[in-house]
Order: sequence, then C-alpha cells, then structure tokens
Amino acid sequence: ALQDVELIDLTLRVYIDRINDLKEHDEVQYVHIIQNHGVQAGASLAHPHSQIFAIPFMPDRIRDELTGTRNYFEVNGACVYCEMILHELRVNERVVIDTPDFLVAAPYASKMPFELHILPKRHRASFHEMTISERKGLARVMRDVFSRLYERMRNPAYNYYIHTLPFGEARERKSYDDRNSYHWHIVVLPRVNIWAGFELGTEVYVNIISPETASKFFH
Repeated sequence: ALQDVELIDLTLRVYIDRINDLKEHDEVQYVHIIQNHGVQAGASLAHPHSQIFAIPFMPDRIRDELTGTRNYFEVNGACVYCEMILHELRVNERVVIDTPDFLVAAPYASKMPFELHILPKRHRASFHEMTISERKGLARVMRDVFSRLYERMRNPAYNYYIHTLPFGEARERKSYDDRNSYHWHIVVLPRVNIWAGFELGTEVYVNIISPETASKFFH
C-alpha cells in the first residue's frame, strides 16, 4: 500500500523472470506466487513479502479450475472468466476498479469478507505473458487496491495469490489447448475472519459480508 508504483512493477518483473526460468524445469508442474501480510495471514516476517513456490505436482484447486474452465468452454465456446468480466461490467454491482486493461471486482459468492479478484480484460492464460504496458497497468491497479485496503480497513492482514496456467498440464495434454479456456487472475483475501471447525471440516465457507456490500465499501 505504501510502495511506489515503480517498485510494485519491479516486483511483477521479478515474478515473471522467475516463472520464465522455472518453466524450463521439467520437474516443475506449477508455480504458485503469493504475498502474506500480518500474523493472521500466516506471515513469517513483519513486512509484506512475496514467496514463489515451484511445485512438482498439480494442486487439486488448480486442477478443479482447469476442469471447470474446459467444461464451460466446450459447452459455450467462450472463456468463463471473459464472460464474467462482461457480466460484472454490465451489472455493475460488484465492480471496484475498472481500467482499460484490468477489472477489480468483489466476486459473486465470495468465500471471505471483502475478497477481491483482479482480472485482466484481455484473455490470457498465463500471467508471465503480459505485455510491458499491461504489467505497468497492473502495478498501478495493485497500488490502488492495497491503498484502499490500508486506508479503509486500517492496514488489515491479507493474502494474495496468482492463479496461472500450469506448465505440467500443458505438457500432459497435447490434444486440448487450455490457453483458450483458462484465464489468469489474482485473488486478494483480507483476513478479517478466522476459519473454524465448520469451514475447515467441510470446506463450506461462511461469509457475512455480501460482495455488493464489499464493493460499495471500497468505492
């Protein structure tokens, strides 16, 4: 929230450089990039910091997203995330930030209070394939998002993570091009609640703040 846009852009460049290196390693199936801030978000350091994980298997959560986006594309002939962007812009009830390159919205059926998703408007499956212009635009959007969290939620603990097209899936599936159906995105989770036995035991998440309320809060 307090960094210059240029420093955020440098961070994004580092993310991309690391992904481009790690994708050359056959044992790496997926690269997961996160940032933790605050004790409640599991941060191991006092200041906000990023971590990059090179994973030798496909996480179930990512596999589920791939399956869902493929199924939608096969039935409808379109990317479900692109459709979501058009829908959110048309309804305009959950939009937080709208720029030429990115949409920030409180997602329908959010699993956490004040959850936000950052979505590129141009269809891209892979985070590291952004143009320089898009990357700089994302840096400005992220500065705006985290400034709003800092000012309106008084510097809350948060996690964010990037979901991007896995390397392993592209190697395994030669008959299907996930580039058409998958769409990279960033999920921002302010940690204002604590998951207890119900959520952990059932993976059914209780959220008392509607996404429409969250969107109005950030405006």
